[in-house]
Amino acid sequence: MDAYCITLSGLPQSRDVARRCIESGRQHGIGIQPFEAVDKYAAERVMRRLGLSFSWCDAQASDLQAVIGCFLSHFLLWQRCSDGGRETLVLEHDALFQRALPDLSHDGLLNIGQPSWTFGLDDIWYEVQPDGIFGYPFPQFRGAYGYILRPDRARHLIAAATENGICPVDEFINRRICPFVQGMKPPVAVHCADFSTIQKHGRWIGGGQCHDDVWGEAGARLAIAERRRAE
Repeated sequence: MDAYCITLSGLPQSRDVARRCIESGRQHGIGIQPFEAVDKYAAERVMRRLGLSFSWCDAQASDLQAVIGCFLSHFLLWQRCSDGGRETLVLEHDALFQRALPDLSHDGLLNIGQPSWTFGLDDIWYEVQPDGIFGYPFPQFRGAYGYILRPDRARHLIAAATENGICPVDEFINRRICPFVQGMKPPVAVHCADFSTIQKHGRWIGGGQCHDDVWGEAGARLAIAERRRAE
């Protein structure tokens, strides 16, 4: 199985948590490679090159270009999974492994993480599940920071993105588009960060503070570099 950690190498916060993710994987026998994310300054150009279109996001809470860049980072790994014909572990930089991946069979799209936020009856259903793999209990991914993808399921996601357009990844991967999606207990990884590159303000429901200025000086340098590449 291939494993990749989506990383914004131009952002110090992203580099730091990505190193932590990769090291936590190594400690549990998982070899993870960094994968350069599509930053928000390149997002629209890459979206057009891939023949995709934007669908929607909550523009009051989220940075539109960052949502597109995040989705495209996942999309490029879906393409790599499909083209390479190998099962792929897709990780965001703020994933943190707590134990090794068990040797369990699944249906091709398995969320390995602790749900990032909780509410409603679905959470009760999740809590009462025995250890193992089961049909994903939530309408959509409760965090897309860690999942295993089979090549045929990657092609399914690529086709769905081409047809339906781009939206936040954790809302795009849902039971309507992917009725075969599964979860597991106990989870292998947790979401662990005190910043967000996507949310404009506020707090993670799970706890961490999302800082408005996370792009800061590094983001300005990325923007300048991207404009130069476009010229």
